[in-house]
Amino acid sequence: MTITGAAFLDGGDAWGGTRIGVPIADADPFELEVHPAVAAPGDASPGARTLPPYVAREHDRWLSGVVTEAVAGTCAMATLVGDSSTGKTRACWEAVTALPEGWHVWHPLAADPARALLDAVDVVGPRTVVWLNEAQRYLLEPAVGTGREVAVALRGLLSRARSGSGPVLVLATLWPEHWNTLTAHEDGDVYGLQRELLTGVGVHKAVPRTFDTADLAVLNGAGAHDARLRLAAAHASEGEIAQFLAGAPYLLARYEHASPGARALLQAAMDYRRMGHPPALPLDLLAEAAEGYFTDREWDALGDDWLEQALAYCAETRHGVRGPLTRTRPRPTRGGRRKPAAQPGYVLADYLEQHGRATRRFSCPPASFWDAPLGHAGGAVLRALGFEAETRLRLRHAARCYQAAVDAGHSFANHDLARVREALGDHAEAERWACAAVAAGVPALRVLAEGREERGDHAGAERAARLAAENGDGMVLRRLGRLREKAGRRDDAERLYAAAAEAGDVNALPALVWMREDVGDRDGAERLARSAAERGLPDVLRALAWSREDAGDTGSAELLYQAAVDAGDPYAARHMLRLRGEPFASATDAADDDVTAHAAAETAWPTEFAGTGTYPSAPATLLADPTADPFAARVLAQMRELAGEFGAARRLYQAAVDAGDTDVLRDLARLRERVGDLGGAARLYQSALEAGHAGALHDWAGMCEDAGDLDAADRLAHAALDGGDDGVARYLVRIRNTADARHWEQVLRFGLDADGTVSRGT
Repeated sequence: MTITGAAFLDGGDAWGGTRIGVPIADADPFELEVHPAVAAPGDASPGARTLPPYVAREHDRWLSGVVTEAVAGTCAMATLVGDSSTGKTRACWEAVTALPEGWHVWHPLAADPARALLDAVDVVGPRTVVWLNEAQRYLLEPAVGTGREVAVALRGLLSRARSGSGPVLVLATLWPEHWNTLTAHEDGDVYGLQRELLTGVGVHKAVPRTFDTADLAVLNGAGAHDARLRLAAAHASEGEIAQFLAGAPYLLARYEHASPGARALLQAAMDYRRMGHPPALPLDLLAEAAEGYFTDREWDALGDDWLEQALAYCAETRHGVRGPLTRTRPRPTRGGRRKPAAQPGYVLADYLEQHGRATRRFSCPPASFWDAPLGHAGGAVLRALGFEAETRLRLRHAARCYQAAVDAGHSFANHDLARVREALGDHAEAERWACAAVAAGVPALRVLAEGREERGDHAGAERAARLAAENGDGMVLRRLGRLREKAGRRDDAERLYAAAAEAGDVNALPALVWMREDVGDRDGAERLARSAAERGLPDVLRALAWSREDAGDTGSAELLYQAAVDAGDPYAARHMLRLRGEPFASATDAADDDVTAHAAAETAWPTEFAGTGTYPSAPATLLADPTADPFAARVLAQMRELAGEFGAARRLYQAAVDAGDTDVLRDLARLRERVGDLGGAARLYQSALEAGHAGALHDWAGMCEDAGDLDAADRLAHAALDGGDDGVARYLVRIRNTADARHWEQVLRFGLDADGTVSRGT
């Protein structure tokens, strides 16, 4: 077993294995990433290596209960959710210090934290705290697949511990934006495993940004014995005590007053972190990227030693607080064996990282930002950066990042490269990389074919579909046939369905059956339905029988039901006996419980929904208190809105917002827009933006366009595009006049800056 990063072993103990981690009594809070506290002027105390007295708050009492249960033998995962520098990590530290002798803490921090955890999680023993500070490094960055592996591994650890000889406690911290990403219910459910770990297996508690009146009273009492607490009580703004103690005001001032060189380094670091680069940023990467952050005048005025001066400024420690950008040196020991030390990296202060995510979310980095990683990053990081470039329609940069990711061995980037090459008009290269992606198990040719069909390139779409069939994916021909059928091109559709069936896609046969039936070729339809049954789809015969019965041809229907029964369709017997007028019970004698349940559901469905415009009734508890379940309130609000009950929908949306579900702000804004309250909708879109939902810009731009305010739509669309929303591209073309259309098509396709100029380095 290989143990990486900060994971190390000590002697075996009573549980019979080699112990991972260190005893709680020997742990260093600063090694666990607790922020050193700011020093008070003239303070004679030991300084930054000593933590100030602690003021427990509501979340501390909650966490203390979790720790008490762990001591009693309960395995658990607990997550504190709060903004940077609000005291999450310190709270976890104070909680674990209450653990009795025999408990260890393991902090799997390394250049690749997720891999460090996966390498050693199997040897975690009982009475161990797994310390996941900034848990997005394990569950979110830089690769989604690795995050899912970590979620599975942690669930396995807790499961094994519950059936073993002692408890395990997993403590995690997350920023709200990372929590929302990992726990949101979305189509595709990319983070489903992480969400189940955090909200299904684990428990969580929010950490407030500020101290309330009662907390401040306790703080003032504790401050009598500590100059740092007195300083925080006197100077922290609006109760932000934890932020002040962690040096947040100092860090922000250092950033705002930085020289052009230091500012360029910090902005490049902010952009890399918000776009998925791991925390340790190589110096060469930052230096090369920073070149594009200068104006021409700043660049010309730089001295030869600008980089050294900027690094010195960023690393300077003041008042006991580390600088905005500090060097970190990976340990050279791995699994007890010496190995060459990795190159040192530079880590951005987490408060500035969060500040950058908020203030720069609508800033698109310069060309140097996209070019610099090509020689300094691994495949997963390159792919993540390629995606960020693509969403901002910097397609040439995206292509280079994806190509570098492929060259680094990231096979899934083939699909991305195919997609971008297609967008750039290089169709042959797009097909080549799509075929490579199919070989790696990604249905890239399907996406290519459907995209071409949507653009009207029917020949190109069919060529991609046939390439897919040659590579073992006959479904693409069927999907293309469906698109042609919907467009009224029936001859083309039937030809493509037949080609799909010939290529091995048995699911194309039902479509052929209905096409033959629709044109009156009953024999052809039956022949194809029997062929489908022979290939494992007897329900096609049943569906055709049902259609014939509905048309009044009961004789043909009975024969087809019988054929379906003979082909092994368990549901056809019920319909055949119903048609004959025989008791239904006789049909279920040979049927299993699943068949009976299916029949009951099939009977109940039409009575509740068919043509009534109604929706499922809500639980009385939800109607009485919608804030008890914000997600359910949101779903119910959507149902009310569909039914035209706008007042009820608005109240339910607002209840979800009041319960903390800021995602609903966009739904509420859309409802305001729908009833004509554009001013109210604009205010809600603004609130959604302030809550971190950049997609609200897209909706807002569309509203302005519909209202005829094209200048406002243009401004909002550009802000959304620079923030990574490529869905606004249609606005940027549509709201321009005809004379500008060609120019803007070039801007969107080839990734020029929003004003049409070429970025430095492109």
